[in-house]
Amino acid sequence: MLLQPKLTASFILASLIPMLVIGILSFQHTKKSLEYAVLDGLETIAAFKEGELFLYLEKLKTTTTNFASDGFIRDSLDIINNSPNDANKSTQALNSHLLKNKLPLSPSLLFIDVINLSGQVKSSTDKNRIGRDISTEKLFLKGLKKLYISNIHGHDDNMMIAVATPLWSRTGPKKILGLLVNHFYLEPIKRLFNGELLLSLGAKSQKRGIGKTGETYLVNHNKLMIGDSLFIKNASLRQVVDTYPVRMSIEQQKEAKGTWLDYRGVPVVGASMVINISDLQWTLISKQDASEAFAQIDKLMEFYITIGFSILISAIVLSIMMARSISRPINSLKTRLDDLGDGNYCIQIQDINSKDEIGSLAKAFNQMSINLSNAHIAIKTKNKQLEELSNKDGLTGLYNHRYLNEQAMIEYNRAFRYGTPLSCLMIDIDFFKKINDTYGHLFGDTVLKGVAATIKNSCRNTDIVARYGGEEFFVILPNTYLESAQSVSEKLLESISSKIYSENEISASITVSIGLSCFHEGMNSFEDLLSESDEALYQAKNSGRNRVCVFKELSKEKTLC
Repeated sequence: MLLQPKLTASFILASLIPMLVIGILSFQHTKKSLEYAVLDGLETIAAFKEGELFLYLEKLKTTTTNFASDGFIRDSLDIINNSPNDANKSTQALNSHLLKNKLPLSPSLLFIDVINLSGQVKSSTDKNRIGRDISTEKLFLKGLKKLYISNIHGHDDNMMIAVATPLWSRTGPKKILGLLVNHFYLEPIKRLFNGELLLSLGAKSQKRGIGKTGETYLVNHNKLMIGDSLFIKNASLRQVVDTYPVRMSIEQQKEAKGTWLDYRGVPVVGASMVINISDLQWTLISKQDASEAFAQIDKLMEFYITIGFSILISAIVLSIMMARSISRPINSLKTRLDDLGDGNYCIQIQDINSKDEIGSLAKAFNQMSINLSNAHIAIKTKNKQLEELSNKDGLTGLYNHRYLNEQAMIEYNRAFRYGTPLSCLMIDIDFFKKINDTYGHLFGDTVLKGVAATIKNSCRNTDIVARYGGEEFFVILPNTYLESAQSVSEKLLESISSKIYSENEISASITVSIGLSCFHEGMNSFEDLLSESDEALYQAKNSGRNRVCVFKELSKEKTLC
């Protein structure tokens, strides 16, 4: 055999074997990187939907908490519980108030129940429920302790969830009168996962998943789908989803990410989230058919096979050039995929502009990177909004009671440890019930917002201003001695009383009473400081209102002045 054919054959073999090895290794690495990228994308979508779900549930909780702070509801239940002669009249007034002033505030509300401590429904927007005994139901037993969200249950032909919270007496801050329960339609949650809810709220577009076969849905503890299916009609609460991630969630409370057979028996790739809130035990699944998710990998495999045959029949120079033309974009793609795997969602491939399969893969990668970056930004925005909602009062924009307690403990511990001054103001609007009764609750809300704005504008950025309840506000003044706090209180008293509050053709002026207390030796907790502020406020009320009373400790006896 001639040397030239041998050399040619040897060169081809020598170049073919490394190229085959490089091609196979590069393909395997790219395949894994693409699989990770798809899984990360689906996991990001699942996390995004989880954030939207928590945000929506937080909205339901906030609505229920706001209703429970309604002084008319609490006073009416107090009368119903303790004044049998006036109970019938108060029940009728409370029913009317719930129907006219509360039920229209949320389109997702089905009905509202007000329940006494014996578990009897004393008032409801559904008259058929009045008098019903729910004392043995989990909703009643758990709702008396703290805000509680029930599992999905039926009412007539509607599926719904209930949010319950205690109703506290206005005459005794630690006295529970009963329970307020808001029953919400399930339909908005279903619309949240098919994108219709965000579109109805003003979003320009909203995808339910990746590609044509991607979908995101919930599964309850009975393994029933909550939401619509792309493939099965009327699947919500009918389609059984007994899949690997659902079993992992129910049996082990663990999340899953990878490939499995979905409820159709089709191989899919996806990620799941475990959601446990009160009695809600749901699994959130975001998945896509494996055939669509890995379509680019199949194209890449076809491309490598074509290149392999080309190397066999091409000259040595052409084989080397072809190898370089393949390895460079693949290495570039590999580097970007590694960056993407490290969380750099803004990475783009700029050096691959070819119109072949690799170019298509680069374009697909760039689009995927843009989608992941947008989803990541959206999640951060939603989380920020969720945090804001959890800390702020919905009506006045001030901090809420929960956030106040957290910050109060921090400031008290700082004063206790370092001996820094700390003052507190308990502020109550005088005759606020008369304002509501005379001008209506809408004008009462205007007064609350106006007073809140005046208090906020009169305080420093370092001060903590919160709505304590109904018409009461609480201000924490760090690093502030009694004299300075009293000066702030007097100026605040004057600012509020000199302002005219107007809404449409209604206008009125108001006054407030202020109780002032300061940190001093002998206190054991912030509750002592709060109690002294409350006691000073009580004295201000009894002394004629529209004034500031300061709590002082003289000798061993506590007196007010």
